Order: sequence, then structure tokens, then C-alpha cells
Amino acid sequence: MRTKQEIEAEVKALKALKPVGTFKEKTARSIELAVEELQHGYDDTAEEWNELTGEQRDVINCTRRWKEGDSDDKTSEGWGALVS
Repeated sequence: MRTKQEIEAEVKALKALKPVGTFKEKTARSIELAVEELQHGYDDTAEEWNELTGEQRDVINCTRRWKEGDSDDKTSEGWGALVS
């Protein structure tokens, strides 16, 4: 499990991302979901989980793996041309 400071730093890094381009609304929503997972957790048994796209679920799951220490891949990295 990541420390509180690590999680806070990742939330700050995610909030600093500025989505751009054609998919900026989708990207912004994915970033919001990652922040929600870091700050509160996301209930993947809730009905709203079924309303998410596969990409959104992947973002939440990747964020969760990083938060739990099962991955070194930060959600704030790797967005490429989707953010500035």
C-alpha cells in the first residue's frame, strides 16, 4: 500500500494534467475516476461500474494496482498527446 504522501502527490499530479484534443472530455473523465479511486476508492460492485467504459474501468484498475503497491506504473504518467 502506498503512503498517504505518495497518494497525495499522485492526486496532485493527476489534477495538474490538462486534457487536450478531440478526446479531452473522455480523458478528463478518466482522470476524475483515477482521482476518485485514490481519494475514496471506487466500488466495482455498484451498478454505476457497469455504466463505465472498458477504458474507464482499466484506468480505475490500474490506479488501484498502483495504490495497493502491486504496480509501479503511476496513473499520472503515459497520457501522451491526450494531455498538456
